[in-house]
Amino acid sequence: MQLRPCTTAHGLLLVILVPPQESASARSGGVTTGGTGRIHSRHREQKERRMTAAAKEGALAARRTRQRRAAARNDAAVTDLRRNEALLKTGALQNAILNSANFSSIATDEKGVIQLFNVGAERMLGYAAAEVVDQITPADISDPQEVIARAA
Repeated sequence: MQLRPCTTAHGLLLVILVPPQESASARSGGVTTGGTGRIHSRHREQKERRMTAAAKEGALAARRTRQRRAAARNDAAVTDLRRNEALLKTGALQNAILNSANFSSIATDEKGVIQLFNVGAERMLGYAAAEVVDQITPADISDPQEVIARAA
């Protein structure tokens, strides 16, 4: 009888009592041993464990990436929602100012032609917006003597 050390798949060291008539294949449970006495299946299992660990790490990294992307999309959606709410509030405030009868608002383009003429301007100056927008400049509805007097 012969004592043979053997390592299990779980890394446990076993000592097997082997009768002399058994082959090397039978002694190792169907697994052959290399010249160093190490069981080949142990190395294969270790390699599979490493690969499995790498695959698990890869899957975990992929899941983290998906979660980060989902969180980024969620953050972007919240940001867009807040931006849209702010624009609505700003737009409402602008419309309230522009449509106020208490303030005169006149805006021109780069050539000086009136592009915006609000209700307050209509009331204060006596012109309808349809009469002045895209047609005249503020100089056309101003008194030249008053402009000179105010400039002085």
